[in-house]
Amino acid sequence: MTLRNTLNSKFWKITFFIAGLYTAGGVLPGIFNPEQGLFDFTGQLVEDRNAIYFFRSLWITVLVFGIGFFIVALNPVKHIGIVIMGLLGKLLFATNVLIKYSNEEVSQIAMSAAVIDLIFVLLFGIFIFKYYTYKEND
Repeated sequence: MTLRNTLNSKFWKITFFIAGLYTAGGVLPGIFNPEQGLFDFTGQLVEDRNAIYFFRSLWITVLVFGIGFFIVALNPVKHIGIVIMGLLGKLLFATNVLIKYSNEEVSQIAMSAAVIDLIFVLLFGIFIFKYYTYKEND
């Protein structure tokens, strides 16, 4: 099998499409109602307008990652850079949440999001490994 046939398979396209849905859909509540989004993730009411602005902006940035996963779903082999960025973003987010959760600074919802992101990290890692393994053999 070639690089294109293996990594542009229906499995990988669906995986990245689901990652796009999960990422984009997950941030929409935080974009439209950042106060509630902050409460859901931290369990604390945040009324500081600067903090709310910052987190809404952060969620908009994460929305861009979700759009990137939709782009990858169209042709996974062509967009390896987005996959690498997505893996790093999800890994760093999950690591931060795990640290904060151990200090009881984030909610169970945040922890659940981090666990799902770690599943995507594993899948993205497999994709990246296969990409470079097949690329060397082509």
